[in-house]
Amino acid sequence: MDIIKAKTLLASTIGIASSAFSDGIIFGISYLAIPTLLLEPPKSSKDNNPSNSVAPSTPSTRPSHLARQWAKVFAIGSKAGPAFGIGSAASFLYTWSLLQPQRVVQRRLYLAAAISAVAIVPFTLVFMSRVNNELHRRAQAAEQDSDDESGPTEYAVEGTVESYRTHDLIRYWASLNAIRGLIPLAGAVCAIQAMVI
Repeated sequence: MDIIKAKTLLASTIGIASSAFSDGIIFGISYLAIPTLLLEPPKSSKDNNPSNSVAPSTPSTRPSHLARQWAKVFAIGSKAGPAFGIGSAASFLYTWSLLQPQRVVQRRLYLAAAISAVAIVPFTLVFMSRVNNELHRRAQAAEQDSDDESGPTEYAVEGTVESYRTHDLIRYWASLNAIRGLIPLAGAVCAIQAMVI
């Protein structure tokens, strides 16, 4: 194996692994952490009184604390995610630069993989900023006033993210986050395709 092929294989593998790890973080948050935060209280066999029950799909955690928990999960993910996105994009671009110009299809696939690795940033800014900002507002309000339920503001327009109950807003965020996870996954698929052709 010549040195260029070895470098190409190594850089591709690092990029794919970084994209896969980024996806693991994203999907882990949406499908493991968020559902855990939103657990309903246990149904007690002793308490069958419907007037004492919590509404269906309502977590037992206070909305203010729930917002703070989400903010902590977000902070952890926002530190790791960009590093892996930049790392995989750099690996894919390096692989792209090693390929000869006549390898047009492979070069395009690696370029698409590099773009996908960092495309979560514009997706987040365009589709998730308003939700992120509202959840951060609620988390900050909870930090400043422990009695604040940090729910919808009194001026929220019906149907906007500001009018959602905190647990519903977090569910919505988890859905957007799962969609966002498909972007680096697409990049990894492009890179794998480029490796096999």
